[in-house]
Amino acid sequence: TALFWREAKRVIRNGGNILFTTPSYRWAVRDRNLNVRGTRLDEAEWTVNGQIIPFNSIVLPEDQQVSMAAAAGWSLSSVSHESVSHTVRQDRLCAEVALFEFRA
Repeated sequence: TALFWREAKRVIRNGGNILFTTPSYRWAVRDRNLNVRGTRLDEAEWTVNGQIIPFNSIVLPEDQQVSMAAAAGWSLSSVSHESVSHTVRQDRLCAEVALFEFRA
């Protein structure tokens, strides 16, 4: 949020860097639009004991993240996309994250 970027700018001295990760917007759009239940882009879901549990999970497009950071005085150094996976019990969770590096 804009509040996060302003607070980060306040506590990190000029010339300092911040690394910020978020689920990749392109992954979220692809993953959440395939949901047959029609899950919105601002929510995700976990399945626990066979029950689907939706929760808020806002994933903004990269340009909006960069704009919010720039409005707080940050400049974008780089952005990359990384695939991540994790196994929980027998379920393999795969996602893509966006990694932003900003300079104060």
